[in-house]
Amino acid sequence: MTRYSMFILPVVLVIASGLLTACRPSADDAMTGGSEQPKHVIGFYEHALAMTEVPTIDRAIEEFNGGTRLISGMSWPASKSELERAVERYTAAIKSAPQTAENYYFRGNAFYGLGECDLAIKDYGEVVRLVPSHADAYYVRANTYRELGFIEKAIEGYSAAIEAVPDYLFAYYLRATAYLELVRTDEAITDLEAFISMTEFPEWAEMARQQIEELSQ
Repeated sequence: MTRYSMFILPVVLVIASGLLTACRPSADDAMTGGSEQPKHVIGFYEHALAMTEVPTIDRAIEEFNGGTRLISGMSWPASKSELERAVERYTAAIKSAPQTAENYYFRGNAFYGLGECDLAIKDYGEVVRLVPSHADAYYVRANTYRELGFIEKAIEGYSAAIEAVPDYLFAYYLRATAYLELVRTDEAITDLEAFISMTEFPEWAEMARQQIEELSQ
């Protein structure tokens, strides 16, 4: 087993287990909903630190990614018909207020929930055009590109999210795994080292250190 395959196997298992949600769900699949968006890393830590047990990295990213796909005013779970109504609602809102970035963001999330990933990507693009510092839009667009197999574009998105929010922890971790898909090991190690320097959880830091050791063999 190569040093690359020793690491990429758990990464593939993490992605398959829900770290990155399937891009084209069935009509009955549910989507996390809520009244507002979390504040990326800070909002997640407030939630995670309140837990009695520290979640694994993959579980934490799975929860966080669900948070970045929230749609304002929608209850959980969201059905296909609810997502379709959300598209209609935000389309009308965009016609009334075409310069309001969050309307595109929420419509993009609804398109994503419906499996319309190309339309979701287009809306996330409008978000960052209107608000170039919108880290979450770069992040969700990167995840969507990745699900479609566009790894280079995903890396560009994670990089843009990090430029907007330098402590966007999970963007570093997912960019590291994306680098590994392209066998860009040195860059992956650099991101894992950044992840270690930022995380508040010793368990996560130790897991990342072990990954670096495997990659360095």
